[in-house]
Amino acid sequence: MPGKPGPRPGRRAAGRGTFPCAFAVDWTAITRQAIRAWRDLQEATELGACAVAALLVDSLTEDTIVERSWKGTGFDYWLAPKGSDETLFQNRARLEVSGILKGNEKDVMKRLAEKMAQADATHASLMKIVVIVEFGSPSSHLEQR
Repeated sequence: MPGKPGPRPGRRAAGRGTFPCAFAVDWTAITRQAIRAWRDLQEATELGACAVAALLVDSLTEDTIVERSWKGTGFDYWLAPKGSDETLFQNRARLEVSGILKGNEKDVMKRLAEKMAQADATHASLMKIVVIVEFGSPSSHLEQR
């Protein structure tokens, strides 16, 4: 988070992985109240990555987030095909998300490998999507397997 409130210009972001793309990252003025509310940069990075991942999954895949997973499962969200009313855990996929406040491509690829292995630890037979969002560039990497 920047130290001063005020408008920030939008930026182009690179999307790599299974669905290469470019997208615009834009935001409105950041207020002093917002800065105070999001002082915990680790939490802000984590939740920001979840928001970006939700938008990417929804716009680039046939799936959408349907349920938050619980701790210890190795992934963050359950996915299902858009418009479906799938029964719990049937034909669902998993989404694991991670955010990096500022890093490089090597950091992103290292985190991607870690999160892919983490997501494989449970429900390995189900499809998984791992999204790593790096906010410094900004960029994202979405891998589907």
